[in-house]
Amino acid sequence: MKASETKKTTVAPAKAGAHHTLFHLVPHSGDGRLLPQARPWFSYPSCVKSCRSFILSWLPVFLFLLAFPALAAETAWQDNDRVAVRIISATQNVAEDTLTLGLDVQLKGNWHSYWRSPGQSGLPPQIDWQGSQNVQSIDILYPWPERKTILGIENFLYEKAVVYPLMLQVNNSAEPVQLHLKLALLTCAEICVPNDFVFQLTLPAGPPAESAHAPTLKNALARVPPTENNTAIDLDITRASLSPSLPGLVLAVAGKNIPPTLQALVETPLALSFNPAQVITTTADSATVHLTLTDAAELQSLQKTTEATITLYGSEAETFRAREQQVAVGAADPSVSSAPLPETSAPTPFILILVFAFLGGLILNVMPCVLPVISLKILSIVKHSDYGPAVIRRSFLITAAGIVASFLVLAAAMIVVRQLGHTVGWGIQFQEPVFIAALAVLISLFAANMFGLLHMGLPQNLEQKLSDSSQGKSNLAYFLQGAFATLMATPCSAPFLGTAASFALVASIPHILLIFICMGVGLATPYVLLAWQPQWLRFLPKPGQWMGVLRIILGVALLATVAWLVFVLSGQVDEMFWQGLAACLVVVWLLLMLRKKLPPLFATLAGVMAGLVCAAALVMTAYAPVPTSHLATSSVGTPSGALVWQVFDEQDIATLVGQGKTVFVDVTARWCLTCLYNKRTVLENEVVSAALSQPPVVLMKADWTMPSPAIAGYLRRHGRAGIPFNIVYGPAAPQGVPLPELLTNGAVLQALEQAQKQP
Repeated sequence: MKASETKKTTVAPAKAGAHHTLFHLVPHSGDGRLLPQARPWFSYPSCVKSCRSFILSWLPVFLFLLAFPALAAETAWQDNDRVAVRIISATQNVAEDTLTLGLDVQLKGNWHSYWRSPGQSGLPPQIDWQGSQNVQSIDILYPWPERKTILGIENFLYEKAVVYPLMLQVNNSAEPVQLHLKLALLTCAEICVPNDFVFQLTLPAGPPAESAHAPTLKNALARVPPTENNTAIDLDITRASLSPSLPGLVLAVAGKNIPPTLQALVETPLALSFNPAQVITTTADSATVHLTLTDAAELQSLQKTTEATITLYGSEAETFRAREQQVAVGAADPSVSSAPLPETSAPTPFILILVFAFLGGLILNVMPCVLPVISLKILSIVKHSDYGPAVIRRSFLITAAGIVASFLVLAAAMIVVRQLGHTVGWGIQFQEPVFIAALAVLISLFAANMFGLLHMGLPQNLEQKLSDSSQGKSNLAYFLQGAFATLMATPCSAPFLGTAASFALVASIPHILLIFICMGVGLATPYVLLAWQPQWLRFLPKPGQWMGVLRIILGVALLATVAWLVFVLSGQVDEMFWQGLAACLVVVWLLLMLRKKLPPLFATLAGVMAGLVCAAALVMTAYAPVPTSHLATSSVGTPSGALVWQVFDEQDIATLVGQGKTVFVDVTARWCLTCLYNKRTVLENEVVSAALSQPPVVLMKADWTMPSPAIAGYLRRHGRAGIPFNIVYGPAAPQGVPLPELLTNGAVLQALEQAQKQP
């Protein structure tokens, strides 16, 4: 072909019967001469041959990818709607006598699994490797868990995700391992559901080679508390002994830069449960840690314990430090101060406690709980001024006896409840809605009596039989006046009373009885004094119209008490039920008012209807459902703004203090009048509110209106039997600065400064 010739291409039709292509290209020259035909660009035989070559070339790659999970040393996920689990390995081959594997657990929603000592409920994971080849033993290890109280039950658990390391001991490191492992894993949320899984994993023998899961397992092992001390941990329990004052243990810990958030978990042969640790004292290289029993009734079991496994843990500068240690439990050491309470074995402090009990009971007489009761008593005496000194003396002495006897009943109830292992405390009967409703009905009837709508007394025949004099009321009526005074005193706390009641919480039975007798004598002192000097009543005005005015004033005070009780009930039951009780009380009053204007028969019918309404109100309250939450958040209005309260969570306190925050905790309840007094007079004070509103201060409110094991345990750990209880934590006071029952502006400001001051 000449250079001047131009090469062209013509599309030629395909030959007949050529089904494998529609056309092929035929090149030709510019003068019409055909050039040699090119090979068709597509051919069926060549396509088949090319595909076969492609498959054969890439088949090894496909097989490698299919085998990748085995080389990655993991099993497939097994999951359900609660949890997903697989087994992972830190190595791809069997090259050593000990292999590190792990249970990779991914928990869904609110489900959680448990530590080796789950707490008061739950079960740890259980594994079974029978049927495995070249496996001598497998030990499951446990990273440090979260400590949480769920529905009043303390647990040690894992949420969201956890890797349980498995230390596998092989028989022969030159042979492969065929693992056949059965796993029983308990998961819990609102309910607990067991899960059973079966895993198969083969690890070939070969040179050491880390898998992609090696970093994950390394991190999991770092969270497992070691059993031996080292310079990186530097924590050592030098002594563990029984507490000399509270049911629990005292630990002497040595180490450098001991974290103020140091905690301890105690594992005993009898599976005793302990509350979170309190770091009582710290120095540069030591600390004293106090652990109280969750259930004080287990004290005898603790006294029989001779050894325990104690795990210390804490965080400092975002570095986790932990140490597991076997210790011997020694007898109580009186020289060790384990709690801010006097020791029961020392006679002088106990005498001082009795003095506190007497003074606390005496001060209760001027508290808003009891003052109306004394006024009613004196009003009754003034109304019957013609009584002789003997009758007046007898009435006051019997009332005083009723007070002391009622305190003995409270002491006996406290002893019985404590022996049964339940929570005890001052005023906890106000946590029962039925008790609140019954008291509201009773006081409402007392108020009706003050307004002349109802005469409250014993049947005339019974009253005459119980009375030893033709003058005055019956002895039983006087006695019940004392019991009523005691009943009304329980929602109040007074200076000295909290210390005495807290001491009684953990004291022996004889000490409890003596403390409560002194409380009763203190409350009964005004009655005893008037019985001793009845002529002092001569200074009161003579009976006259002023008594009617005083009765109205006292009636209004009693109605205010009823309104307060309904307010308390509104935090304990659903809205429909406390409003129903209020409506029933209004109906009762309307019936009593109508009764005064009706003929005798209809008046009696109205009285019966009023009684039925009262009974219906109590039954309705008894079956009222409890709200799921009572006081999630709260604001205390002040001239400078509002105080925003967080829900109390004891576990958050140490974290916040570690961040440099100051935490002010207020344990309160709707039924605690002293708490309301502190709120109105101190916490709402402009100066105090401004100090509490500063950014470093975090406010926590613990509402004890209804029973709460978490709050009750918190009070016990601080040696308190009742409320109010206020305490301030801070960088300079990680163990807290407790405040007195009756707050003052100066006390709160001083505690804030003390807690915030850098050591």
